[in-house]
Amino acid sequence: MLNKALRVQDTDILFKFRFFVKDLHDQLTTLHSESNDATSTLTVYRGQCMVREEFLEMKANIGGFLSMNSFLSTSTSRAVSVKFAEQCLNRDGVVSVLFEMDIHVLKCIKPFSNIAHLSYIKTENEILFSIGTVFRIESVERHHDRNIWNVKLTMTGEEDEELKKLTEQLRNEITGNSKLNSLGLLLRQMGDYTKAEQYYIMLLNETSANDPSIPTFYNNLGLVYRDMGDYSKALSYYEKTLELRLKTLGSNHPDVATTYNNLGLAYSDMGDYSKALSYYEKTLELDLKTLGSNHPSVATTYNNLGLAYSDMGDYSKALSYYEKTLELQLKTLGSNHPSVATTYSNLGNVYSVMSDYSKALSYYEEALGVMRKSLPATHPSISVCERAAADMSEKLMRHS
Repeated sequence: MLNKALRVQDTDILFKFRFFVKDLHDQLTTLHSESNDATSTLTVYRGQCMVREEFLEMKANIGGFLSMNSFLSTSTSRAVSVKFAEQCLNRDGVVSVLFEMDIHVLKCIKPFSNIAHLSYIKTENEILFSIGTVFRIESVERHHDRNIWNVKLTMTGEEDEELKKLTEQLRNEITGNSKLNSLGLLLRQMGDYTKAEQYYIMLLNETSANDPSIPTFYNNLGLVYRDMGDYSKALSYYEKTLELRLKTLGSNHPDVATTYNNLGLAYSDMGDYSKALSYYEKTLELDLKTLGSNHPSVATTYNNLGLAYSDMGDYSKALSYYEKTLELQLKTLGSNHPSVATTYSNLGNVYSVMSDYSKALSYYEEALGVMRKSLPATHPSISVCERAAADMSEKLMRHS
């Protein structure tokens, strides 16, 4: 039940099981630290059925990352794992997959342990990995005499600079908030807005009215409604947030600047660009005053000023602000952050409107490259950007 809840992000069950999840992770951490195994490398296997669409997305992402969002049961026995893979042969809509995972034990940053002595079926030689183990996809090949696909994975470690920089930034964004708030933020990052909404409403219902977390829950619920396109609801929650933050934090706090920014976004979404610009200018003034000129929040405000000017048809000002955004994001976030992808996409949008289809396509392709490294394959932003890139390709062909 728990692993199913983890796979489908069932927030109700996850909230109820949160102490069990923590306890199991802590036990794996303890077993991992107490292990006397001097082996430097380990190969484990996992046989399973995959929905065809998920398999094809993975196959198209060779060289990219694969993150396991549940506790991962594997075996040191290839034969045992092949039997599991064979269970779904000749079934419609699914693919038989045998994962072969190479583990560099000394570089491993996620806890795992041999639990054969605890397992119900000891002959399976089970190795259990904690949630969130990340692998790089090395190859995907069909087995020569069976209808089983062999997928070779290598566990990532601290030496993987590309993953390290990305995860550090995302970790700061998510865990910089309260532990209860972090699951909602993670659901938003994954593009699962309905579950994020349900989670924040549940938190509000279970939190006392004078709790200091309430303004944050209001703010993030507003973000979710904006993601869902319900701009009037988003505006309502941002106004509640601003009222509470001004009352408790004063007018010169970074969180107040964040709320000004979100109000600007809501007004921009509703087509009131003059009000949006007014709030963005308040945001920029307060951010520069409290955070300095090299903070990621300043880049966000530059981006939103670019959006407003683009919506108003002032494309030269829009490009200027987007270029400022990109320069600061690359400096503070690195090249593989989802926000960098958004800026590339925004630059593509402006060049598209200006009928510079070649530059637009180039920026959309840059955006897709970052999205495929930093977002789940099912994230809605990827399909939106793919359609935009395809549209630019078609226009280039028509005008060539």
